[in-house]
Amino acid sequence: MSTSPSVPDALALFAQCLKTVPGPRSKQGTSHPCSTLLAVVLLGLLAKVSTPAAIARWTKRHFSKLSKVLRLA
Repeated sequence: MSTSPSVPDALALFAQCLKTVPGPRSKQGTSHPCSTLLAVVLLGLLAKVSTPAAIARWTKRHFSKLSKVLRLA
């Protein structure tokens, strides 16, 4: 019988998987990795936050937890 990973472990695995997605942007002007943006947007959407401005506010509000689990800068 296999056990499910803990939530922090599952989120860390989620973040690792997103790092394999190629970033379509050029290096010039890029300040955040594509995987970080994808993680924050997808988690925000799962939290029922739907606009870019609301996702930005949600990210700021939860940044300390997100940064620990997703290893954000």
